[in-house]
Amino acid sequence: MSKKISFGAAVAFMAIIAAATFSITWIMAERNFNDKTHNLVEREKMYDKLAEAVSYTNLTLPTNREDEISTSPAITNKKKNITNQIT
Repeated sequence: MSKKISFGAAVAFMAIIAAATFSITWIMAERNFNDKTHNLVEREKMYDKLAEAVSYTNLTLPTNREDEISTSPAITNKKKNITNQIT
């Protein structure tokens, strides 16, 4: 009972399987994308509120970033070396 199928039938079967695989992959990818973006508007509002809080905090809190940077030992030593070379 070893029936052989024709080459054309084998190619047609492979094309059908490839199309089914593509369709299933497409559906799964679409579901995954929709799950990630279903509450996009709510998350955008939340991030807007967070951005507002961060900008308010950055404007109102005092920062000494320049002092921290300029008083680091490596930069201070470089400044002294440059000053000594100039004078």
